[in-house]
Amino acid sequence: MTTRGIADVVFHGHATAAQMAPALSGAVFVNPTLAAEGFQLTLVEAAAAGASVASYAVGGVDELGHAGCVDLTSVPQGDEAGLTQSVLALLASPPPEVVHDDLARWDWDHVADAYLEHVRALRTR
Repeated sequence: MTTRGIADVVFHGHATAAQMAPALSGAVFVNPTLAAEGFQLTLVEAAAAGASVASYAVGGVDELGHAGCVDLTSVPQGDEAGLTQSVLALLASPPPEVVHDDLARWDWDHVADAYLEHVRALRTR
């Protein structure tokens, strides 16, 4: 990581849910995945814990960015230099203020309720 200009990186390894929020608060969550796996809930979880997010432009990233409730930067997939610059910029910025109400639409209870509404609407057709 130091060859990319980033020092003081901590790799936590396995962590419980209770350990995640304090570790992410004020941190930068880096999402270097190339997988096109639909919506990535880990980005919302990181934002809810108070982390900024640097990610490749994969599933859900644009939607979160446009919603304006996540301190997020994204770069094209595979752009390592761009991702590194995003991380450095976020590290130089103050931590985001978390507004949990803005993130509520991605809460599993909310998503499940919306899904059930769609299913019920299809059944009445």
